[in-house]
Amino acid sequence: MWRSLVIVCFLGASVTGAPLFRDETFTPSPPGVRPPCAAKTATFCEKVDKYPAKTIQKLLETKAYDFDDWFIDERDGLEEPPEFLHEDFLVLPGNKSLPGRKTRSVTDKSSPNLSMSELAKKCPILSKAALPKMAASSSGEWKFIVQGELSETSQKFKVHLCDKSEECSIYCMQFYSPVSMVFLSHNGTVAKDTFWMPSSCRCHTEFISDF
Repeated sequence: MWRSLVIVCFLGASVTGAPLFRDETFTPSPPGVRPPCAAKTATFCEKVDKYPAKTIQKLLETKAYDFDDWFIDERDGLEEPPEFLHEDFLVLPGNKSLPGRKTRSVTDKSSPNLSMSELAKKCPILSKAALPKMAASSSGEWKFIVQGELSETSQKFKVHLCDKSEECSIYCMQFYSPVSMVFLSHNGTVAKDTFWMPSSCRCHTEFISDF
């Protein structure tokens, strides 16, 4: 069974109450630095070097956390969450504010002579089931995502990416949605935070520079 987490719009905190300190072992990338596994506009990685799998599995086996309260079944992917452009949510670490909501319809700059279905066809989309092992939080910090060996302790859901391998007659822009996931904290405990995952690809007739 696929499982992921409820969509929320708040920042997470340690569930153990233990003092937080930064341990390089559990810090995928320094603040403000994009990890090697992430492309220019990527917000998550599925293949990660030095992923702390043993530490995570040991935490899961201790059963110190009630993951049944943290995970929900989300086989069909994200359900109408607020969406944002990539430039909207690239905030500096420490900035706790979330961006304003974007409408889920094409903008008034989109071609007025094309229907929604026609516009969607003109933006090639790659849909896949993602199993992120590292992701960018809403504060811009990269963190290790908890992925267990069993389906009950894995965080897997559908994402929709702009397929740049195909040509498009108009400009296609990637949109993202905030999703709550369990991650490995700097001090080796688990916590929840909000992360940005690609949720749709929209058409624009005017060029907007790649971020």
